Amino acid sequence: MGVYLICYGESEKNLETSLSSEIIGVRQKHTFDKNSYAYMLIKRSGEWTVVARANIADKANNNPFEKPNKFVTYKIENLERCKPFGITGLLKESFGSSYGLTIRTPNLITAGVFIKNLDKGFVI
Repeated sequence: MGVYLICYGESEKNLETSLSSEIIGVRQKHTFDKNSYAYMLIKRSGEWTVVARANIADKANNNPFEKPNKFVTYKIENLERCKPFGITGLLKESFGSSYGLTIRTPNLITAGVFIKNLDKGFVI
């Protein structure tokens, strides 16, 4: 099993729309492994920060974003918010200087150590 990183850049509004609607938005049609985790990231003060995770479900019929023509939407389930935590260092350590390509488009990430470190942010 792997995970996907869903990045909202610096748009708090798009992130909150996503979380409150339980929908993720990506810029192009994508095939996700059903029930894989999507970790939602936002860039705050130059640091990529994880704020939530959820299971990816099916393609959504509604698109609540301000510019719906820019996003393809997918339903999410079992949404878990967390105390936001930075992962820029982890991204650089795991993926090197090309880590930006890793977060630009949702790709399945299967690196076990990386996933375990993400999961630590959700331990109560």
